[in-house]
Parts: sequence; C-alpha cells; structure tokens
Amino acid sequence: MRLEHQPETNCFGLVLPPTKETLKAISKNNSGKSKHQFIDRHHMYWPRCIYQDNQTTKEFREHRFNSVWLLREDHNNIHFTYDGVTPPPIDVMETYLIEAAILDSLDVCIKAIEMIDAALYAGRVRQVKSTESIREGKIDAITYNLAKATKIEIIPRNISQSSIHRAAQYALIAA
Repeated sequence: MRLEHQPETNCFGLVLPPTKETLKAISKNNSGKSKHQFIDRHHMYWPRCIYQDNQTTKEFREHRFNSVWLLREDHNNIHFTYDGVTPPPIDVMETYLIEAAILDSLDVCIKAIEMIDAALYAGRVRQVKSTESIREGKIDAITYNLAKATKIEIIPRNISQSSIHRAAQYALIAA
C-alpha cells in the first residue's frame, strides 16, 4: 500500500494533531458546516491494517492519546485528503507507550485522590485513618511518576503538560 499523501509529522515520525487551520485548508465545503453534524473519533494512525502486525503497533494506534474527536465532516475531509500514515519506528512507538503509561498512572492517581477527597468531605468514609493512608500512597505514586515524567521526550508537550501540571499541584499540596 502506497501512502503518497500523509499528514504532517514531527521529527520522531509522530502525526501532528489537526489544527483549525489545517481543517479549514482541507475543507471540501467552504460554505459552512452542514447542520446534521456529529462528533466522531479519528485515529491519527491509519489505515488500521498497517497497525495490526504486532501488539506494539496495535496498542500504539489504539492509545487514547493517538485519536482526536472531530466533526464527522472534518474526519471525512482528512481521509479524503490523506492516504494514511506510515508507522513511526518501532522504538519510537515502544517509548511512546512507556511514556503514555507514566501519564496514565498520574491521571489514575489524581482521579483516585479526587474520589477519596470527595468521600472524606461528604462523610462517607468509616475508616478515615486507613483512607488517608491510601491517599498518602497515591500522593507518593504521583511524586514518583512526576520524577519519571520530567524525562518524557516522545509524547508531544501539549498532551503531557495537563497531566504533569495537575499532578504537580497535588504533589505541592501534600508537601
């Protein structure tokens, strides 16, 4: 399969998410969006058959960081304009998945702390000391993963920054 027209990539071979300007430039209907639009998930790495060879490429394509939600018309325009995306080198995909796991862990810990805090505040906790101990463990996990997150190189900054920023806030509160 020849992929002659591909979206823009960075130096690692990772696709840059479509911007408003890109979507406007490839728009086939310049008179405005049709009124029967719905939101659709766009995998930034396609066609799917290219990414089914092994577990790494499958996981890479399906990771939540590698898809965006677009209007269906914009999604169609992307697929009409571009043929697909050549997979990045396998070592880039493996590193990406390792870095994504760090960010996913940060997000899980943040959500867990938020749920614990809400339960404590609402008075739904019977064993307060035990629950506070679990909360402290989550904060320790955030601190540990934040140290690893400072070394993230592959995942684009716009993806990693929100998780890192929120986790840093929890780490500061705990200190």
